[in-house]
Amino acid sequence: MLMSYPVDYSSKKVLLFVGRSNFASDSLVEALRFAIGLSCGIVGHKVDVVFIADGVTDCMAERIEEAKVRPYFLSAKSYGISFWADESSLKQRSIDKERLFKDCNVVNADSLVELLNSSDIHLRL
Repeated sequence: MLMSYPVDYSSKKVLLFVGRSNFASDSLVEALRFAIGLSCGIVGHKVDVVFIADGVTDCMAERIEEAKVRPYFLSAKSYGISFWADESSLKQRSIDKERLFKDCNVVNADSLVELLNSSDIHLRL
């Protein structure tokens, strides 16, 4: 059986906001699985994950090293998913950027606006 997809079913640039964290649950695994699903599907969307508000606690180095999180993080990196932490959210929570995992970039308000303007789809978890 041959399946076809509409011609305009093209890859999109997706911005996924993670605005919550719950260390007692798999909130980071959930976000990573969602991002991986978007990036490795039929089309392979370009996905950027932005940690904002309480979500910035999920991009700290010790969270990525957890046994249940590590495989999803490595998979996300292999699909080219980019990670960002909101600078003002970090400051509000007194989190130093040196505590973030090495592949997480800090984004200020102006750069965040640029990310928003350059993306096709915005999602929030």
